[in-house]
Amino acid sequence: MEFGALGTRFLVLPERGLAVVLRGELYSHDLQAVLALYTRHGATFAQHLEGSFALALVDVPAGHLWAVTDRMASLKVYAAQEEDTLLVSTQLNRPEFTQRPLSPAGVACAVASGVMLGDLTLYQGVSSLDRACVHALAPDGATARPYWAFRFGPPSRRPVAELRAELAGLLRAAVDRRLRRAGPRVFLSLSGGYDSRGLLTLLSSSGREIHTFSYSDGPPRPGSDADVARQLARQYGAPHVTLQAYRGDVGAALRRNAAWGQGVANFCDEADAWAELAGHAPSAIFAGEQLFGWYDRPARSMTELLLHARLPDAQALAGLQGVLPAAGHARLQGAYGHELQALIGRLPSGLDPTQLETLAYLEQLGPRRLMPWREQFAGRVAPVHLPLLDGALLEFMQTLPRRLIREKTLFKQALLELDPGLMRVPLARVSGYAPDWTAELLRGRDTLARQLGAAAPAAWTGSCPRGDPGPAGQPLAAAPASTAQCPRHPAAQPIGGGRAGAQAAGGPSGGPDDAAAASADAAPAGVGHGGFPS
Repeated sequence: MEFGALGTRFLVLPERGLAVVLRGELYSHDLQAVLALYTRHGATFAQHLEGSFALALVDVPAGHLWAVTDRMASLKVYAAQEEDTLLVSTQLNRPEFTQRPLSPAGVACAVASGVMLGDLTLYQGVSSLDRACVHALAPDGATARPYWAFRFGPPSRRPVAELRAELAGLLRAAVDRRLRRAGPRVFLSLSGGYDSRGLLTLLSSSGREIHTFSYSDGPPRPGSDADVARQLARQYGAPHVTLQAYRGDVGAALRRNAAWGQGVANFCDEADAWAELAGHAPSAIFAGEQLFGWYDRPARSMTELLLHARLPDAQALAGLQGVLPAAGHARLQGAYGHELQALIGRLPSGLDPTQLETLAYLEQLGPRRLMPWREQFAGRVAPVHLPLLDGALLEFMQTLPRRLIREKTLFKQALLELDPGLMRVPLARVSGYAPDWTAELLRGRDTLARQLGAAAPAAWTGSCPRGDPGPAGQPLAAAPASTAQCPRHPAAQPIGGGRAGAQAAGGPSGGPDDAAAASADAAPAGVGHGGFPS
């Protein structure tokens, strides 16, 4: 086990044979209290923790070794089996992982959306540990024990005014908890939507000096996120800096994404901005990821839900036709379709669209897209704090009436009650920070060609669509995409189409910010599930 990273802390009690290693932040307990909780509650101790963390705990007398992930898996832990040894690390770029063969399913995910589905990584046999679990580690593998689950209960019948007041109090408490661990130079990632401006008013009311930043591709355009953020910072008296999302060197942007993203995070348009922000020496970065609702109109089909979650169907790999051998391309499509079907199968039936979107966020968009991006890019600059994903807020959401979740209704009301001047500056109309990457790639193609060389793709092997090793020498295309199967995984099924590779609009927070909402084209042969039509 390797829990190495900047800021890792540990506590050893040799007389009791106990040790705990913490990566990230705990807002509820110090390490001494963590061991006291473990002594009192055993493996259920984690349900009492609040924070953004990955934690390892050793109990020598009992012969236990535990790895604990937080509710959103905001800091990843990876594991792989090697004969009679379990390898565990918080870093995916360990040679023990990266020297393994590439996973066809992982590569397909990276090409289709830039985001891993489920517990996949780019490497065969290497998986990320599930969120909200205490994982018992042993030489023959890891066993997950969930300590928390998001479950929709009966909608509350309390008056809206009472719910609004409770939410306002929870928001203040979540921010205060994190400010106590934030250090002297607090920076807020500020866009032009509701979420980050809500954090701005909460942070400003604390009496602390709060710095804000945004990023732009060139000078901020009127009505863009960077332009609105600058106006908001002026309104609240916060020192503000506009960072350049891209400095014109496409090769450097690609190299930084490869080195920092490690094949875990999707491509970061503003990687240059994070490098620039490091020069401002923040002690903490606050950001506005939240679970109060994504879009003004919930998805009407499973295909649309997947697009809201930034997950195109397998047709997103169509661009590789003619680039890869036909057999290899077919296997990648089959592997990706298999994983997408598995994700759909994990969503419970009988829920309405708003509930399904919430669970899709918890299952995929949050832990697999937004959290890796925060960890791999923002987290390299300073610890990242996400108060709108506080555990108490997640519990509150489970009994909130659906009509108060849609369009972030109660969230907006609570913020306006705290600060009637919150909407004095209008919402942003455009993001304004993403370069035209097609133009940049064409402009730099000669240089990139020299750097990348002209290596031909090697043939894949294995019969499993997830990339589990198959009979030696069996080619990647041994089975058609729609019938690829192995004893461990059911046959892949074709996924209903939609516009291939369609991307939902998002703000600089990296998630579907509320400055814009995307609608997907109606798709034939959509996958029916739960409250959605087929």
